[in-house]
Amino acid sequence: MESTEATKQFKALSNRYAWKKEQVRYVFDDPLIRKVVYRVLEAERQKEYEALKAQIKKEKAAFYKDPVNRKLTRQEWVAQQALKQDQAAISCLRGWSYRYKRNALTPSLSENAIVCAVADDIRPYNVQSYETSVNRDGTIQYKQNGIVQIQDKGDRIEIADPYTQGGQHIAGAMVIAEEKSGEKMQFSGDSAFVGAACNIVPWFNSGGEKPLPLTDPRQRVMAGYDKPETHSDRPVMTHRIVDEETYLASRQGVRAVDDRETDELKPEKNTHRLR
Repeated sequence: MESTEATKQFKALSNRYAWKKEQVRYVFDDPLIRKVVYRVLEAERQKEYEALKAQIKKEKAAFYKDPVNRKLTRQEWVAQQALKQDQAAISCLRGWSYRYKRNALTPSLSENAIVCAVADDIRPYNVQSYETSVNRDGTIQYKQNGIVQIQDKGDRIEIADPYTQGGQHIAGAMVIAEEKSGEKMQFSGDSAFVGAACNIVPWFNSGGEKPLPLTDPRQRVMAGYDKPETHSDRPVMTHRIVDEETYLASRQGVRAVDDRETDELKPEKNTHRLR
Protein backbone atom coordinates (compact mmCIF):
# COMPACT_ATOMS: atom_id res chain seq x y z
CA MET A 1 0.00 0.00 0.00
CA GLU A 2 1.34 3.40 -0.94
CA SER A 3 1.87 6.01 1.75
CA THR A 4 -0.45 8.45 -0.04
CA GLU A 5 -3.41 6.09 0.32
CA ALA A 6 -2.76 5.60 4.03
CA THR A 7 -2.48 9.37 4.47
CA LYS A 8 -5.84 9.87 2.76
CA GLN A 9 -7.50 7.35 5.07
CA PHE A 10 -6.12 9.04 8.20
CA LYS A 11 -7.19 12.44 6.92
CA ALA A 12 -10.68 11.15 6.15
CA LEU A 13 -10.93 9.76 9.70
CA SER A 14 -9.78 13.04 11.20
CA ASN A 15 -12.19 15.08 9.05
CA ARG A 16 -15.12 12.83 9.94
CA TYR A 17 -14.65 13.31 13.67
CA ALA A 18 -14.01 17.00 13.20
CA TRP A 19 -17.43 17.21 11.50
CA LYS A 20 -19.03 15.26 14.38
CA LYS A 21 -17.58 17.70 16.91
CA GLU A 22 -18.91 20.57 14.89
CA GLN A 23 -22.38 19.04 14.96
CA VAL A 24 -22.21 18.73 18.75
CA ARG A 25 -21.85 22.48 19.02
CA TYR A 26 -25.18 22.97 17.25
CA VAL A 27 -27.06 20.15 18.97
CA PHE A 28 -26.05 20.75 22.60
CA ASP A 29 -26.14 24.17 24.19
CA ASP A 30 -24.92 23.10 27.61
CA PRO A 31 -21.09 23.35 27.81
CA LEU A 32 -20.82 20.48 30.27
CA ILE A 33 -22.75 18.15 27.97
CA ARG A 34 -20.60 19.25 25.04
CA LYS A 35 -17.46 18.47 27.04
CA VAL A 36 -18.66 14.98 27.85
CA VAL A 37 -19.67 14.30 24.24
CA TYR A 38 -16.31 15.62 23.01
CA ARG A 39 -14.48 13.17 25.28
CA VAL A 40 -16.61 10.29 24.03
CA LEU A 41 -15.94 11.26 20.41
CA GLU A 42 -12.20 11.59 21.10
CA ALA A 43 -12.10 8.12 22.65
CA GLU A 44 -13.95 6.67 19.66
CA ARG A 45 -11.65 8.52 17.27
CA GLN A 46 -8.55 7.17 19.03
CA LYS A 47 -9.95 3.64 19.01
CA GLU A 48 -10.77 3.82 15.31
CA TYR A 49 -7.37 5.40 14.62
CA GLU A 50 -5.52 2.48 16.25
CA ALA A 51 -7.64 -0.05 14.35
CA LEU A 52 -6.92 1.71 11.06
CA LYS A 53 -3.21 1.87 11.89
CA ALA A 54 -3.07 -1.88 12.59
CA GLN A 55 -4.96 -2.63 9.39
CA ILE A 56 -2.62 -0.53 7.26
CA LYS A 57 0.42 -2.09 8.91
CA LYS A 58 -0.92 -5.56 8.12
CA GLU A 59 -1.61 -4.60 4.51
CA LYS A 60 1.89 -3.15 4.14
CA ALA A 61 3.46 -6.30 5.55
CA ALA A 62 1.52 -8.45 3.09
CA PHE A 63 2.46 -6.08 0.24
CA TYR A 64 6.20 -6.06 0.94
CA LYS A 65 6.25 -9.79 1.61
CA ASP A 66 6.10 -10.29 -2.14
CA PRO A 67 9.70 -10.24 -3.50
CA VAL A 68 8.58 -8.04 -6.35
CA ASN A 69 7.48 -5.32 -3.93
CA ARG A 70 10.42 -5.64 -1.54
CA LYS A 71 11.77 -2.30 -0.41
CA LEU A 72 15.25 -1.56 -1.73
CA THR A 73 18.05 -0.25 0.41
CA ARG A 74 19.80 2.90 -0.70
CA GLN A 75 22.77 0.93 -2.00
CA GLU A 76 20.52 -1.41 -3.97
CA TRP A 77 18.56 1.47 -5.45
CA VAL A 78 21.75 3.27 -6.49
CA ALA A 79 23.05 0.05 -8.07
CA GLN A 80 19.84 -0.25 -10.10
CA GLN A 81 20.20 3.35 -11.27
CA ALA A 82 23.82 2.71 -12.23
CA LEU A 83 22.68 -0.18 -14.45
CA LYS A 84 20.49 2.37 -16.21
CA GLN A 85 23.63 4.39 -17.10
CA ASP A 86 22.96 7.08 -14.48
CA GLN A 87 26.23 9.04 -14.16
CA ALA A 88 25.53 10.24 -10.63
CA ALA A 89 24.79 6.69 -9.46
CA ILE A 90 28.02 5.42 -11.06
CA SER A 91 30.03 8.13 -9.29
CA CYS A 92 28.30 7.24 -6.03
CA LEU A 93 29.26 3.57 -6.40
CA ARG A 94 32.89 4.51 -7.07
CA GLY A 95 32.93 6.71 -3.99
CA TRP A 96 31.55 3.90 -1.84
CA SER A 97 34.11 1.45 -3.23
CA TYR A 98 36.96 3.82 -2.43
CA ARG A 99 35.62 4.41 1.07
CA TYR A 100 35.26 0.67 1.77
CA LYS A 101 38.82 -0.02 0.61
CA ARG A 102 40.19 2.89 2.62
CA ASN A 103 38.37 1.86 5.78
CA ALA A 104 39.41 -1.77 5.35
CA LEU A 105 43.13 -0.93 5.29
CA THR A 106 44.91 -0.79 8.61
CA PRO A 107 47.16 2.31 8.84
CA SER A 108 50.88 1.89 9.29
CA LEU A 109 51.97 1.66 12.92
CA SER A 110 55.57 2.82 12.58
CA GLU A 111 58.48 3.08 10.15
CA ASN A 112 60.52 0.86 12.45
CA ALA A 113 59.86 -2.70 11.36
CA ILE A 114 61.25 -6.11 10.54
CA VAL A 115 60.97 -6.56 6.77
CA CYS A 116 60.15 -10.08 5.58
CA ALA A 117 59.49 -11.68 2.21
CA VAL A 118 56.47 -10.71 0.13
CA ALA A 119 53.24 -12.36 1.35
CA ASP A 120 55.13 -14.12 4.14
CA ASP A 121 51.95 -14.74 6.11
CA ILE A 122 51.59 -16.78 9.27
CA ARG A 123 48.70 -17.44 11.60
CA PRO A 124 48.37 -15.31 14.78
CA TYR A 125 51.14 -16.36 17.15
CA ASN A 126 50.62 -16.57 20.90
CA VAL A 127 53.24 -14.13 22.21
CA GLN A 128 53.45 -13.90 25.99
CA SER A 129 51.80 -10.78 27.54
CA TYR A 130 50.20 -9.78 24.21
CA GLU A 131 46.55 -9.94 23.12
CA THR A 132 45.91 -10.85 19.48
CA SER A 133 43.30 -9.53 17.04
CA VAL A 134 42.90 -9.81 13.25
CA ASN A 135 41.58 -6.94 11.13
CA ARG A 136 39.50 -7.20 7.97
CA ASP A 137 42.52 -6.66 5.70
CA GLY A 138 44.40 -9.55 7.34
CA THR A 139 46.64 -7.43 9.57
CA ILE A 140 47.42 -9.18 12.85
CA GLN A 141 47.70 -6.80 15.80
CA TYR A 142 49.36 -7.59 19.11
CA LYS A 143 48.14 -5.41 21.99
CA GLN A 144 49.12 -4.67 25.55
CA ASN A 145 46.50 -3.04 27.79
CA GLY A 146 44.36 -2.40 24.72
CA ILE A 147 47.13 -0.49 22.88
CA VAL A 148 48.57 -1.89 19.63
CA GLN A 149 52.31 -2.37 20.08
CA ILE A 150 53.12 -4.74 17.20
CA GLN A 151 51.29 -5.48 13.96
CA ASP A 152 52.08 -8.08 11.32
CA LYS A 153 51.20 -7.10 7.74
CA GLY A 154 52.76 -10.17 6.17
CA ASP A 155 55.81 -8.53 4.62
CA ARG A 156 56.38 -6.16 7.57
CA ILE A 157 56.27 -6.54 11.34
CA GLU A 158 55.85 -2.97 12.59
CA ILE A 159 56.76 -1.89 16.13
CA ALA A 160 55.06 1.13 17.69
CA ASP A 161 57.59 1.98 20.43
CA PRO A 162 60.74 -0.12 20.07
CA TYR A 163 62.69 1.58 22.87
CA THR A 164 60.30 1.09 25.79
CA GLN A 165 61.11 -1.41 28.55
CA GLY A 166 64.56 -2.14 27.20
CA GLY A 167 63.35 -3.19 23.75
CA GLN A 168 60.64 -5.58 24.88
CA HIS A 169 58.53 -4.99 21.79
CA ILE A 170 61.55 -5.57 19.52
CA ALA A 171 61.99 -8.97 21.15
CA GLY A 172 58.27 -9.64 20.72
CA ALA A 173 58.52 -8.82 17.03
CA MET A 174 61.52 -11.16 16.73
CA VAL A 175 59.46 -13.98 18.23
CA ILE A 176 56.89 -13.44 15.46
CA ALA A 177 59.58 -13.08 12.76
CA GLU A 178 61.15 -16.37 13.84
CA GLU A 179 57.98 -18.16 12.70
CA LYS A 180 58.28 -16.76 9.17
CA SER A 181 59.95 -18.47 6.23
CA GLY A 182 63.28 -16.66 6.68
CA GLU A 183 63.60 -16.06 2.93
CA LYS A 184 64.13 -12.38 3.69
CA MET A 185 64.59 -10.73 7.07
CA GLN A 186 66.14 -7.39 7.88
CA PHE A 187 65.54 -4.42 10.15
CA SER A 188 64.17 -1.25 8.59
CA GLY A 189 63.77 2.21 10.10
CA ASP A 190 65.98 4.83 11.70
CA SER A 191 69.60 4.02 12.46
CA ALA A 192 68.99 3.98 16.22
CA PHE A 193 66.35 1.29 15.83
CA VAL A 194 68.52 -0.83 13.54
CA GLY A 195 71.42 -0.59 15.99
CA ALA A 196 69.24 -1.44 19.00
CA ALA A 197 67.67 -4.40 17.20
CA CYS A 198 71.06 -5.79 16.13
CA ASN A 199 72.32 -5.49 19.71
CA ILE A 200 69.33 -7.51 20.97
CA VAL A 201 69.85 -10.34 18.45
CA PRO A 202 72.65 -12.16 20.39
CA TRP A 203 70.59 -12.10 23.59
CA PHE A 204 67.52 -13.29 21.67
CA ASN A 205 69.42 -16.15 20.02
CA SER A 206 70.84 -17.32 23.35
CA GLY A 207 67.36 -18.24 24.57
CA GLY A 208 66.07 -19.85 21.38
CA GLU A 209 66.56 -23.07 19.48
CA LYS A 210 67.60 -21.44 16.21
CA PRO A 211 69.18 -18.07 15.41
CA LEU A 212 67.19 -15.27 13.83
CA PRO A 213 67.81 -15.64 10.07
CA LEU A 214 68.99 -12.13 9.16
CA THR A 215 69.71 -11.73 5.44
CA ASP A 216 71.24 -8.24 5.24
CA PRO A 217 75.07 -8.58 5.17
CA ARG A 218 75.72 -5.36 7.08
CA GLN A 219 73.22 -6.21 9.79
CA ARG A 220 74.63 -9.73 10.09
CA VAL A 221 78.00 -8.16 10.93
CA MET A 222 76.36 -5.80 13.44
CA ALA A 223 74.53 -8.73 15.06
CA GLY A 224 77.73 -10.78 15.37
CA TYR A 225 76.93 -13.45 12.77
CA ASP A 226 79.78 -12.57 10.39
CA LYS A 227 83.14 -10.91 10.82
CA PRO A 228 83.84 -7.65 9.00
CA GLU A 229 86.02 -7.91 5.90
CA THR A 230 89.65 -6.92 6.51
CA HIS A 231 91.46 -4.84 3.89
CA SER A 232 95.27 -4.45 3.79
CA ASP A 233 96.58 -0.89 4.15
CA ARG A 234 99.46 -1.66 1.75
CA PRO A 235 98.85 0.05 -1.61
CA VAL A 236 98.57 -2.12 -4.69
CA MET A 237 101.09 -1.19 -7.41
CA THR A 238 99.57 -1.51 -10.84
CA HIS A 239 102.49 0.03 -12.84
CA ARG A 240 106.26 -0.34 -12.51
CA ILE A 241 107.96 2.98 -11.81
CA VAL A 242 111.46 3.42 -13.49
CA ASP A 243 113.87 6.31 -13.63
CA GLU A 244 114.45 8.42 -16.76
CA GLU A 245 117.85 6.93 -17.67
CA THR A 246 116.55 3.37 -17.63
CA TYR A 247 113.51 4.35 -19.68
CA LEU A 248 115.61 6.08 -22.41
CA ALA A 249 118.01 3.14 -22.59
CA SER A 250 115.13 0.73 -23.09
CA ARG A 251 113.73 2.92 -25.85
CA GLN A 252 117.11 2.95 -27.68
CA GLY A 253 117.26 -0.83 -27.56
CA VAL A 254 113.78 -1.10 -29.06
CA ARG A 255 114.74 1.38 -31.81
CA ALA A 256 117.89 -0.63 -32.71
CA VAL A 257 115.87 -3.83 -33.05
CA ASP A 258 113.36 -2.09 -35.30
CA ASP A 259 116.11 -0.75 -37.58
CA ARG A 260 117.72 -4.20 -37.90
CA GLU A 261 114.42 -5.80 -38.87
CA THR A 262 113.87 -3.05 -41.46
CA ASP A 263 117.28 -3.69 -43.08
CA GLU A 264 116.55 -7.41 -43.35
CA LEU A 265 113.40 -6.68 -45.26
CA LYS A 266 115.15 -4.42 -47.85
CA PRO A 267 115.72 -6.19 -51.26
CA GLU A 268 119.36 -6.88 -52.36
CA LYS A 269 120.90 -5.34 -55.47
CA ASN A 270 120.70 -8.53 -57.60
CA THR A 271 117.20 -9.37 -56.54
CA HIS A 272 114.83 -9.68 -59.49
CA ARG A 273 111.84 -7.45 -59.17
CA LEU A 274 108.63 -8.22 -60.90
CA ARG A 275 107.55 -5.59 -63.33
